[in-house]
Amino acid sequence: MTSTLFKAFEEITNYIKSGTVTLIETVINHDHNERDGLTHISINLTLKHNTKENE
Repeated sequence: MTSTLFKAFEEITNYIKSGTVTLIETVINHDHNERDGLTHISINLTLKHNTKENE
């Protein structure tokens, strides 16, 4: 599971570095659930796809 997460971030980073997308916003939320003892984390990225029309 960890390798899948890192692979996803690596792919997104490559898109940003190549100029394919622009990172607009990052929102990270976390919540510790007392019932199951787990911490749940959500990461939301807002990306703008760069095309010739919006350059």
